[in-house]
Amino acid sequence: MTVKKVSLSFVRQITGSGQPIPGNNHGGIVMDERTALIALNMVPGLGSVRIKRLIAYCGSAENVFSAGAAELKAVEGIGAEISRSILYFDDFYSVDGELENAAKKMSRYLPSMTTAIRRT
Repeated sequence: MTVKKVSLSFVRQITGSGQPIPGNNHGGIVMDERTALIALNMVPGLGSVRIKRLIAYCGSAENVFSAGAAELKAVEGIGAEISRSILYFDDFYSVDGELENAAKKMSRYLPSMTTAIRRT
């Protein structure tokens, strides 16, 4: 049996849900604070100021992705369009790719940094 991963948007489309599916698994990516911060930076229309406001209001970057539309729209600068972008964000595969790229870069630079520190 072949299992195909589909986007959350597709699942919402076929289930007819107008809101994000409660308890979704974020595309199979484990959601922690770091992952949530990277994801927020990938949401169209969000910059550093809006992200800081969202985190201040919701308590954490993780909580932003658990918030409902009304909660998100209560944050200054977050209207219907941006709240929809957050609620329907489903590009967690790109977030995972960013984490993998960062890990590769760290493994490449960490040995040379350690050697340089030892020499001083």
